[in-house]
Parts: sequence; structure tokens; C-alpha cells
Amino acid sequence: MKIAYILSVGHSGSSLLDVLLGLNPGAVSIGELKLDNSGRISNIRCTCGELIRDCEYWKAIDNAASERGKSIFDTIFNKADLQHPSQDIVNFYKSVSSEAGVDLIVDSSKSISRLRALQIAGPKIDLRVIFLSRLPFGVVASNLRRGRNWIRHAFIYLLNNASKSHFASAYNPLYVSYEDLVSDPNSVLSRINEFLDIENEEIDFEDFKIDAQIHMLGGNTMLYRPIEKIQEDVKWKKELSFLQKIVIGTVCHPILQKLVYMIVSWIRYLKKNLLRIGIKHSPLE
Repeated sequence: MKIAYILSVGHSGSSLLDVLLGLNPGAVSIGELKLDNSGRISNIRCTCGELIRDCEYWKAIDNAASERGKSIFDTIFNKADLQHPSQDIVNFYKSVSSEAGVDLIVDSSKSISRLRALQIAGPKIDLRVIFLSRLPFGVVASNLRRGRNWIRHAFIYLLNNASKSHFASAYNPLYVSYEDLVSDPNSVLSRINEFLDIENEEIDFEDFKIDAQIHMLGGNTMLYRPIEKIQEDVKWKKELSFLQKIVIGTVCHPILQKLVYMIVSWIRYLKKNLLRIGIKHSPLE
């Protein structure tokens, strides 16, 4: 069982990439798992329009997961330790795989904690990480549309993009950009399919429409309406003032991102080695 996990900053196009990968007959997209504070699936709406608890597709997956051990609503998805065995997460994916009749599952949850939980599952799954990046202007503008502070989210982008990129590096990921995806989707999808070791299926984007009921969770609201055209979201060019563009470009400059990347690297290195020292000199030995 193979998991294609999309890691990215929010509003980077992960939902679009997810649904496009799910069009391959050898794959199924589950979308983005929205979790409550305990790490369980919230009672969210499936892209077919039904609440996940009422959707027949997810009911079948829940029944299969319950037979294997635990309901998907009782599974904790962002932890995999002694209290919350990774087997529960593996059972969820197995249930999705059996229901869809495919071996490749696309998960666009984006979070590091979810990726850690999958890592602990170890050899039970074949984990492939795709790191999706997007220029900061579109990301910040998307947050601004939702009434969020644009300066704050410029700094959040700086920290999240650099730290997630560093975390992804441990998984030999495939790096993909949103801008490349929307300008030449078939070329990018071909690279990804090769990375995932699945047969490439070219999509005719001249006569393109997704209006069938797909069963994905969370993600961008675009998933809840027909998708008829793949094009870059460039509304930020008019929405952001010249001053805002200057500030965002400065705060999120590649040099600063590289600096944050190096700082994160050192922090993780020191944390890892201090933990080893702590274990080595533990009074319990």
C-alpha cells in the first residue's frame, strides 16, 4: 500500500494537486483530514455534499475499518505512539484502499504531525512525500481574503515553508511548485507519476471538467463545485498594494528562508543529540 503525502503551506494548491492525482485510475484521493484537538476526524463534509457520517462512501470505509479494529471516528490520526498505535492509522488506509480498489492513496493533509504518524507506521506502508511550494504573494493574499492579518501570515509563510521544506528533506521528497503545476499540469503530473511508480495517464485539459461526485475531505472550497479549467490564481496582483508586495517579498525572501532552514536544521540536530545524551545518562539505567 502506497501513500502519496502532500506536504505544503496552506493555500499552496494542495487540493488541486490532490484531485488531479486522484484522476489516475490507479489512485484515490482522500483529501485533507480535518482533525479536532484530540487528533480525531471532525464531523466534516465530504465533497459529495454529505457530512462524512452520512456519506455512504465513508460509511463503507468506516465499517471496514471497524472490522479491522477501530472506527475511523475513534482513530487518532496525528499521533502514533504506545498509547495510539500506528496500526489504527494503517487500518484506515487499508480500508480506503480496499473500498476504492487501488493501492495508491493521495493524502493532502499537509501537516508535519500527520507525516510523523505515518513515518512511525514504518514498513507497513510505502510512504512517498511530495513537497508543494507556492510563491508567498498568493498564499498571503488568500489569507487576507479571509480577514487575516497579512503581515502575520507573511512571517508564518517564512517559518512554515522553510521548516516544512526541511522536514520533508528527510523523506527524499519530490519538489513541485504550484506555478509549474498550473502552467503545465501534464508535465508536472508525469514527473509525479514517475516518482510514485505508477503508469502515467495524460489528461486532456482542453476538454476538462470534474463534476462527478468525488469523495474527498476538507481542503479548498473549490472541491465542492465543478472544476472546469486549470489556471493560476493571480488575483493577488490586484488585491495586494505595492507596499504589501514589497513587504511580503522582503519578509519571504529566499535568503531569509534559507536562514530559517539552517536554524531549523540546527535546532533539530541539537534536540536530537540532547535527547540521546539524556537517554544515555538516564538514572533509570
